[in-house]
Amino acid sequence: MNEAPSIHAENISVDSGSGIHLNFTLTQQASEFIPMQVPVLVKTMSGTHIFKQKLESSSQDVSLALPDQPLEFIIDPEYTLLRTLSSEEQSPVWSAFLGAENKLIVVENEEGREKYQAIINSLKKYDPTIVMAVDVTNKELAENNLLFLGADQAACRSIFGRVNHDEKSVTIDVRNNPLHPGYVAVIISDKSTTPSASIARRLKHYGKYSYLEFKADGSVTKKITENSNGIHYQLERLPKGSATSALTDFDQIINSLLSKRVIYIGETHNSLPDHLLQLRVIEALYQKDPRLAIGMEMFPTSSQPSLDAYTSEDSTMDEKTFLKQSDYYNVWRYDYRLFRDILNFVKQKHLPVRGLNLDRKIVSEVYQSGNTDGLSDEVKAHLTPDRNLDLPGYHERLTLVHNAHISGNLGQGASSGFIQAQGLWDETMAANIVSFLRDFPDHRMVVIAGNQHTRKDSGIPPRVAARISVEQASLINVYEDAVPDNLKETTDYYFFADNSSLPETPKIGIVLSPVTEENTHKGLIIDQISPHGKAGEAGLMQGDLLIALNSHPIEDMTDLRIVMLNSKEGDFIEAEVLRGKETKEHHTVKVELTIPKMSQMPIGHP
Repeated sequence: MNEAPSIHAENISVDSGSGIHLNFTLTQQASEFIPMQVPVLVKTMSGTHIFKQKLESSSQDVSLALPDQPLEFIIDPEYTLLRTLSSEEQSPVWSAFLGAENKLIVVENEEGREKYQAIINSLKKYDPTIVMAVDVTNKELAENNLLFLGADQAACRSIFGRVNHDEKSVTIDVRNNPLHPGYVAVIISDKSTTPSASIARRLKHYGKYSYLEFKADGSVTKKITENSNGIHYQLERLPKGSATSALTDFDQIINSLLSKRVIYIGETHNSLPDHLLQLRVIEALYQKDPRLAIGMEMFPTSSQPSLDAYTSEDSTMDEKTFLKQSDYYNVWRYDYRLFRDILNFVKQKHLPVRGLNLDRKIVSEVYQSGNTDGLSDEVKAHLTPDRNLDLPGYHERLTLVHNAHISGNLGQGASSGFIQAQGLWDETMAANIVSFLRDFPDHRMVVIAGNQHTRKDSGIPPRVAARISVEQASLINVYEDAVPDNLKETTDYYFFADNSSLPETPKIGIVLSPVTEENTHKGLIIDQISPHGKAGEAGLMQGDLLIALNSHPIEDMTDLRIVMLNSKEGDFIEAEVLRGKETKEHHTVKVELTIPKMSQMPIGHP
């Protein structure tokens, strides 16, 4: 029997030359082409417009005349055609697991096997693979349709976090598998009793449902997860606005934040206005109540000793030492000047600062390998066990980001690894925030992190809420050229910001690389002299070993960045170099710092 054909649109465009036309290529993928009349619904400002397009070949160009600009169009909105449903149209239901080829049942332990034996027996004819939770790998979770017998097992919590079902009911909860689009994951739980053979037998009659709850009084709650109808193509989203009477001044917003224990201030990492907003909110909140702590995505927990030493009341640590010991230029890498005023204020007021993040190498390993199986037992033991990858829109949003990373050559790795890496990132930050709140019940925390992490729908806030009951609020800047279309879902407060940036860091005009093992001297080798700087004019030469700047020893790029932190265009910097492979002659050269045009700068140009 041939499978139902799939239909989709390609090469979508809108032509406004002589009247408005929506153009696209309508395609059918099938083992044998089936002619059909395809309904198309187009939404415009004036309303909805319905067309019937006769499809006479596997690929056919379509042009629809419209009275005004199209906002969205939907192919087969009522599902009247015999065709394969798109992933957005398919609800995760019990029959999807029963009919799947790759079925994996994960049992918590031998006691759990005994408890759910009636259900296991009822599924034997479907030939599932059965494994114990202690033996299942993360890779297997990503490659199968899953049935978790027991919601409290570690494998289930690693992708759905803590699942709260009624303790007096037998619950069958069918969801999409966050690690594999198109696959489902079923969670069956009963904390008080053993599911009866009667319930196991009855399950075969409930295949169309996404959620079933067999209650003690014999009643059954049945639900089907909502899905979209038709194949949707969004062309334009209408802008959202607000009445000016709803605008609130800064002081009023600060006063309203005093009822919150966690305040998230989102950022684009290289945005100066975002970091200025963070500083001003921190300062204003401190003036109202000094019992304030700062949580920072920028630092992993391994940087905590240096954060404590730098901000303590008896601190003698200077900025250079802090940047070295916290390993800032390796753990975060963005221009430190963006965070400098925040950390200066924190140091001056001796506010507690918490590094919230996971070490980058752990996140990178999970992303590149596609799973957590390769992590050491020691690392796994320190990971937060509850990792909810199933928050509304989370998988879809991260899949888009992952695809952008791949197409932009910004990384390589499976989608399942990327989603798990981001989930570990978000859940670790949430766990560290909660740990602080419990240790310091009289403090509030301001969390500074990327805009995607501070989202109140699927970022850190709902993960904190799953662990502790506290009042929270999210804040972001919005810009005239980039106003999000889902502000209500992602943030509680927004501020209008003007685009501004830090002054460009001046350059010496050299390209550097680390010394080789056979070199007995520490420093950086000058690989290239830029013709757009003044290094060559001052006397620096290719092959020189840079060992100091302004009398500060240079062993790596971190040392160089620290020395250059306060530099301005036109300043002179004193460079000490060793010249000659054999003689190692010491030379001191003064170089004027310049800001060459971006197009003139070679890669790695300091």
